[in-house]
Amino acid sequence: MKREIQTYLQRWIVAGFFLLAAQSARSQRLDLFFDDGTDKLGAWFEGSGSGTFTTNGESVTFKGTVRATINDQAFNGTLALYEPGDSLDISDTIQVVVTPRSPINTQTTIEVFFTSDSESPLPKNPAAIPGRETGKWQDVSGKFTLPSGVHISVRSDVPDLAPTLTLLAVSCLVLVASRGRYAPKPLCRAPESCSFP
Repeated sequence: MKREIQTYLQRWIVAGFFLLAAQSARSQRLDLFFDDGTDKLGAWFEGSGSGTFTTNGESVTFKGTVRATINDQAFNGTLALYEPGDSLDISDTIQVVVTPRSPINTQTTIEVFFTSDSESPLPKNPAAIPGRETGKWQDVSGKFTLPSGVHISVRSDVPDLAPTLTLLAVSCLVLVASRGRYAPKPLCRAPESCSFP
C-alpha cells in the first residue's frame, strides 16, 4: 500500500511539473519591432524576455533570451523583403538565429539581424525566404521557427509614389497644352480645297 501511494504521488508531481512548464511557456511573450518606415531606423521589444539592441547605420542587431521550453528548436534563416509590386530588388533582410538550451529551466538565445537598404538594393541571397514589403506593420513570425510566444514585426520604407505621379500628371498637362498650340491648321477655309502642311 505504501508503494502504491508513493507511485501515485510521483505521478502527480511529474504531471504538476509538466503543467507548470506548459503554463510558463504559454505566459511567455516577447515582441520584437523593427521600424524602417521613418527617417531613422528604430527597434524595440516588449514582453517577458530580455536582450539588447545595437545599431550600425542601416542595420540593427538584437541579442536576447527567453525562457526555454521543451519544444524550442534550433533555427537559422533569412527573410528577404522585396520592394512592392513585381520588383526583384531586396529592400530589407531579417536573419534569425535560435539556439535552444537544455535542461528546460535555462534560457533560449535569440539573435535577430535586421538590415535595410540605404539607396541601393541589397545583394541577392538565393537561400533566403522570400517576402514582399508593404510599408505597413507586418508580423513576419510565421516565416521563422521561433520559440513559443516570440513574435517579430517589421515596417519597411516603401518608396513614395506621390512625386512620380505628380511628375506624370504635369507631363500630361504640358503635352495636352502643347498639342493644342501646335496642331496643324488648314491653309484654306473651304473644306473641299484644303491642304495640310
